[in-house]
Amino acid sequence: MIAVIADDFTGAAEIGGLGTRFRMKVEIVTRVSIEPGTDLLIIVTDTRSKSREEAIHDIHLITAQLMKLKPELIYKKIDSVLRGHIIAELLAQMKVLKKQRALVIPANPHLGRVIKDGMYYLKDVRLHETGFGNDPEFVMANSGRIPSSDVIDILKFNNGYDEENFNIIVAKTDAPLPDKGIIIGEALSSDDLRLWAERIDDHTLIAGASSFFLALLEHLQYPYRKSLFEKPTAYFSGNMLLVCGSSFSKSKKMVAEVLAKGAPVSLMPRELLQVDGTLLSNLQDQWVADIISLFATHDHVIIAVDPGAVYASKEQGRNISRHMAKVVEKVMKRLPVQELVLEGGSTASSILHEMRLEKLYPQRELADGVIRTSVPGNTALHITFKPGSYRWPDSIWDFKS
Repeated sequence: MIAVIADDFTGAAEIGGLGTRFRMKVEIVTRVSIEPGTDLLIIVTDTRSKSREEAIHDIHLITAQLMKLKPELIYKKIDSVLRGHIIAELLAQMKVLKKQRALVIPANPHLGRVIKDGMYYLKDVRLHETGFGNDPEFVMANSGRIPSSDVIDILKFNNGYDEENFNIIVAKTDAPLPDKGIIIGEALSSDDLRLWAERIDDHTLIAGASSFFLALLEHLQYPYRKSLFEKPTAYFSGNMLLVCGSSFSKSKKMVAEVLAKGAPVSLMPRELLQVDGTLLSNLQDQWVADIISLFATHDHVIIAVDPGAVYASKEQGRNISRHMAKVVEKVMKRLPVQELVLEGGSTASSILHEMRLEKLYPQRELADGVIRTSVPGNTALHITFKPGSYRWPDSIWDFKS
């Protein structure tokens, strides 16, 4: 059995989708538990949305619990563009596992996300010059923008980097590796990922994005079947609620476009952006009523934040996730929803927490990172996940508009 610790639900689903390519029995859980015959156990910590102290505590506890299951490998799934408490979580995990070294490969070359000469690029553009440059998920001291695309600089700002406390380097595939510290591996291609996979050993904690996990499964020679992405329309039936919870510019642009075409889109009341939702249940109820009214004439409804609204802080993003979670839970109590489609990791985590779901089974990949899952004990409901910065399958938006 392979165990993966993922810091959000969309990342966990992405790893689960890869597991289905290798004919693995996959479970996604929010606490350490395992069913007989499971090949790939993915634990979602949601630590990217938590404080540094909470993240360290949770990773320490979950890693210790996982060790009792004696997995063949423990993989730490991180965000490919280095958001979250990456260094703090790695150090906590290394302490429990008694490992002096971690190898981290964040790049996703097939998506144009690469590290070259210590710099992070997205399709040949430096990361801080892309839409990630002002992403609220990046928590910077005194600034909402990434000041640099230097990998070490990004980790410094996100993790309170202190050179005296640990050693961190960026290394090429053929570089000699130190016995201690954290190594960020450069990668420009799938071949580079395979070279890094060949360098893993029992003395090193392994971490990275989804592409490196795929390279590891290939290196470990799991039986592989070719990935054939399947159209959502082949499976989606009944009422579908599509929740756009990402602040990423491409997502907001798509919402604006389908809204202009007259698609059934219900926007969050702007007042909910400004205040704590616990005091505004009446506004939430008004939003629920609007969504229900759209379902009276449509099978598929989109909910989103007004694409013209500005919410540049992480706390505002958390408030949006909490509001959406409350509203989705209320909608699903009032009418049957067969397909729940969630965009954005923090939004997905908030909604599943509100629904009290602790386990999911990945079923199919619909596109890169877009994974449809089933729910234990509820054959009528399926939940599909998509990271905020990934592309939607065109067919989802075609039959929405």
